[in-house]
Amino acid sequence: MKILCATDFTHHSDRAAVAANAIAYRCGASLEFVHIRESVSKHFHASDEVTLALTIARGASVRLEERANSFSKEHTSPTWKLLSSENGETLASTLARHATETQVDLIVVSTHGKSGSKLWPMGSLAAAIVAASPVPVLVVHSSEPFVAWKDLGIPPLKLFVGLDLNEESGQVLQALQKFHLDRETKITAGFVQMLHSFIGDPLVIDIQTFPEDEKHLKHRIQYLVDKYLKNTTAEIKVETGFYSPAHYLVEMAKHEDADMVVVGTHQRSGMTRLLEGSVSRGVLRESMTSVLCVPLHQLERKANAMPEPKMIESLDTERSIFCATDFSERSSEAALASQALALRFGTTYEIAHVVEDYHIWPGLPKDAIHTLHAGASSRLKQFVDPLIKRGLSPQQTILDATGHESIADCLLKHLEATQPILAVISTHGKSDDSWFSIGSTARRIAHESPVPVLITRTARPFKHWIESEEKIHILGAIDTDDEAQEVLEWMKHFGDAGPCSFTLAYIDKSHSYYYVPQPLEEQAITDYVDSLTFEECKIREKAKSILGEKADITALAKHNWDGVSDGLLQVAQDAKIDMIILGTHQWHGMRRWLHRSVTTDLINRSEISLLCLPMRPQIIRHDKDISSILP
Repeated sequence: MKILCATDFTHHSDRAAVAANAIAYRCGASLEFVHIRESVSKHFHASDEVTLALTIARGASVRLEERANSFSKEHTSPTWKLLSSENGETLASTLARHATETQVDLIVVSTHGKSGSKLWPMGSLAAAIVAASPVPVLVVHSSEPFVAWKDLGIPPLKLFVGLDLNEESGQVLQALQKFHLDRETKITAGFVQMLHSFIGDPLVIDIQTFPEDEKHLKHRIQYLVDKYLKNTTAEIKVETGFYSPAHYLVEMAKHEDADMVVVGTHQRSGMTRLLEGSVSRGVLRESMTSVLCVPLHQLERKANAMPEPKMIESLDTERSIFCATDFSERSSEAALASQALALRFGTTYEIAHVVEDYHIWPGLPKDAIHTLHAGASSRLKQFVDPLIKRGLSPQQTILDATGHESIADCLLKHLEATQPILAVISTHGKSDDSWFSIGSTARRIAHESPVPVLITRTARPFKHWIESEEKIHILGAIDTDDEAQEVLEWMKHFGDAGPCSFTLAYIDKSHSYYYVPQPLEEQAITDYVDSLTFEECKIREKAKSILGEKADITALAKHNWDGVSDGLLQVAQDAKIDMIILGTHQWHGMRRWLHRSVTTDLINRSEISLLCLPMRPQIIRHDKDISSILP
């Protein structure tokens, strides 16, 4: 690793030299000091130009050597070199060329702190170097934090890292690891979401882009930090505003009393920078602390970045996957899961939001509903933008719940009309008292949907299934033969799409329907255990006939006095299940009140995603005659 420090022999550049030496010492890098010799003014006579140029070169060489020797006692043994600008080169381009030729990893420079009226005629050399450099550039304001960090690491170096919500921001975090800036440091990661207003009908109302939930944004930033800074903790800060994001980042860093601000730079120039702006340049201009600018190289979107979907003959891939969102954190997990499944299954997918008209009351403008629609469309676009960057763009749909129609009614009507392969929804976890007053949209959709419904709790297993080819662990709840067939067919869909581990569970609670006044005889218990063992063998053989001999299958048949849902949850906990597949009988009216629903119990209590398969209502019958084993 090599660090390059540019000096112009001022006290400002001496601070940069001390900081560069500290970083080189901590990460075991070589250090080189350079000074760029500019051409002599043409106002001098030709014979004087040569003499003056030699004098300047000899003087610069002596001063460079002095600075290099002053750090040689600290085991960094820096070298030095005098650079000359070629024809038409600026100081920034000369430094960038030398960094490329010598394969430098980091450039350290100082800043003269020019701003305001001084900045316009003279420009900022530090900003020009940042814009031209192919490697990260550290612009030093003070060397004291780096000296303390080099010697003992006490107090820790306080870093404020400005991030975006894309994978390119990972390069900023990777730079911290590369230069050991993640060790004995306190890291705060910050993000600023900007609200851009646009003018609608001036006679009605101005419409603004709706902000995303800050809690959800923190989770997305935390995901990037965990991915690129493993085993490193970081505090997450999120701000929302209308002004320059650079200003907000600087203020956030000032509030955290940061010793250094770390940002990425797209190195925009010309009209692109004029139209789109530059956050890194704004941070350089406003920050009074050192700034590390990391050039963000555009990531190649390789065709094989995502796993190629396999041919799933049993699945109608002409139909899409549907996802409903209310812009909450939980529905964001549903959106990520639906995209992962669409990528695996090789289908398109649709994300929809329902606009309810009960928000319109007398006295509001007639076209207020259009304002709601425009706001919902804008927010939906902002919601799916991160998904588009992940690889697959969803269809965006706004649905209207008119009259006394509920959200569930509207979604069920849309599912009936479009007939997707799968509907993916989230649940707010309402149960007991909170459910009676508000109702559960997820529960109603699961009981009335014409298509299978995946109720998500977290998208993490589905993302890992896509990104790192990790197995997804699926539990299939087996009851009747018809239900077993449906569950196994959906298990096969997942098995054909990617690596899976299958657990099949039959929970028998038939003894619970009867009052047993005395303990069962030993022979009766033995016969009952044998019957469960036979049930396991039957389930296993049927699973192999559908899933294949090589499938990773575990079959279990157990008794549970408390009920089927309790037994399934216990099996799911023991086997570390990611998703439960079960059939739902979709009972209505009195039948739903009279018969306890396993689906309802699991929606209320399970923290695992549920795939609910619609089954035709059928009368419960006790196929097994257990009277022979009762005393």
